[in-house]
Amino acid sequence: MSARVFIRHASLCTVLTKCCVRNLFCTARCTAFSERYARSLLHCGSICRVRKLLAISLARTCTTASNQASPSVTFDDERVQELLKKMTGRDFDKIFAMRVEDLEIPKYQLMTDEELKEARKETDELADKLLKMPPQLPEREEQGQVISKDHKLEGFDDHRYVFTDISVGTNNETRQIVVRETDGTLRSANCSERDRLNQTYFPMVGRQITLPAMLMDENLSKLFDQLKHVDVLDLVCIQCPPDSSDYIRVHRRSHADLLWRRNFDLLYSTRHFGPFLWFLACKHQLESVLNYFLTTNKEESAYDMVLLYHTMYPESSSATECAEKNISGLPALKVFCQSMNYLVILHQLEQSNKDDQEGGNNVTNSGTTPSLDSVLEV
Repeated sequence: MSARVFIRHASLCTVLTKCCVRNLFCTARCTAFSERYARSLLHCGSICRVRKLLAISLARTCTTASNQASPSVTFDDERVQELLKKMTGRDFDKIFAMRVEDLEIPKYQLMTDEELKEARKETDELADKLLKMPPQLPEREEQGQVISKDHKLEGFDDHRYVFTDISVGTNNETRQIVVRETDGTLRSANCSERDRLNQTYFPMVGRQITLPAMLMDENLSKLFDQLKHVDVLDLVCIQCPPDSSDYIRVHRRSHADLLWRRNFDLLYSTRHFGPFLWFLACKHQLESVLNYFLTTNKEESAYDMVLLYHTMYPESSSATECAEKNISGLPALKVFCQSMNYLVILHQLEQSNKDDQEGGNNVTNSGTTPSLDSVLEV
């Protein structure tokens, strides 16, 4: 469906729910088009339902992302990690913010310069530990491998039998777990069964055997309305392995909802901001976050975001042009915005450049320092 679609006030929900949801979100342009119209109708009583449909559809679109090349580097690449750490920021008030726990009496201590330097070093190391980003991995295969099939055992019992190796020296990844089906088939346990049995015999602190209701699709929207994105992401990092379908699903839903809300401050200076930027770069949807960086005086982060994209997609037109001209920083940002057709950001950059030039001219024209006599005369 073309992006040149006209949506009336009265038929917005009908169009989105009945005939246009999949088509409107097949490309990033259609996504932006739908968001602009939905945002213009905030007075409609059904806008909450529209927002949820937009977020869910955007998350589904991000899972398929047709006609887009996969990144040439992985999330754990050293260059990628360095750029993401730089863009995450270090707001110590946010990093060390008190969570729901027992309150402690603050401690005050007199220090020498050397002790203060050492204390700051320890604080930086602790901040690095708290900002360690959760991994982003491809989804694993759930099916177990068939080992053998014994027809003599077919119909022996109505229940399956599970055999788990709990000997010392094995870990959750290498532990042997096999399942005997009711038809006599002996197979290795699938990933979901392994997670459940490992948690049964070797429980991890904070993890439950079954998925918490908080991470169910029907409850995520309510939590997102309360801006609990960080709590949701913290929980799924504890509950699910990083290559599980639930882990990937919750991350995509959270990131898509944040992209819809444009509330990037929720994740800024947290360990989840880096994976969020990786998500945006993988889906080629950088306009909003670039605008966020530029409007909050984080120009260096905007340049790093473009560099991250060029690192992930070195064969893109903007990456090729920047490499040929050997440019970086603001010129590279302009080249990238031109190639992605980010007209609003280009206009902002041009306006900012004009303001800087006018400010420089004013400083030049009035750059002479007034004498003391002239000041006294005034």
